[in-house]
Amino acid sequence: MIPVPEKRLLFILSIPLLFMIFGYFNPIFLIAGGFLDIIILFYCLFDVVTTISTKDFTIEVHTPRIFSLGRKNHIHIKLISKCGIPLDLGIKIQIPQFWTDLSDREGIYLGPGEEKDLTLLFRPQRRGEYTITYLYVKYKTRGKVFSIREKIKINLTVEVAPDIKELNHFVHLVRKNKLHEIGIH
Repeated sequence: MIPVPEKRLLFILSIPLLFMIFGYFNPIFLIAGGFLDIIILFYCLFDVVTTISTKDFTIEVHTPRIFSLGRKNHIHIKLISKCGIPLDLGIKIQIPQFWTDLSDREGIYLGPGEEKDLTLLFRPQRRGEYTITYLYVKYKTRGKVFSIREKIKINLTVEVAPDIKELNHFVHLVRKNKLHEIGIH
């Protein structure tokens, strides 16, 4: 779990900074700014400690064993919330080098106890056997002061082969004696 500060934290930290600047003119503002810093520190610690974790939701990844070369291929992800608060998640998969990611990367809103299905689209550019090792999850803490990024090991093995649908279309044209439609005379 790696907490990353959000813009909201910078805004909250600017308030004691203003008190410190006014403390140049009146020392009471220095004391008030110090107390605000301590309060913000405890608030941030409380926010990180009481936040959800990957134990509060379940992620199931399903994919076909064979992907078609040069075509859109799907990886299905099922998200199940186990906590009582709404979740705003970001999901990303570590893809192999010669794949193109065609998915929309919008946040996924998951209500309390809700299930959602997510489909990610990829286009592999080379044949071979590939292993997808990690799934990356990003979500915000309850106070929305930090973003938490975690990586989950999934170990999917996928084989990329030439597109069989294209071959079936060619065989169909041969049977119907319509090879002229694809430029063979």
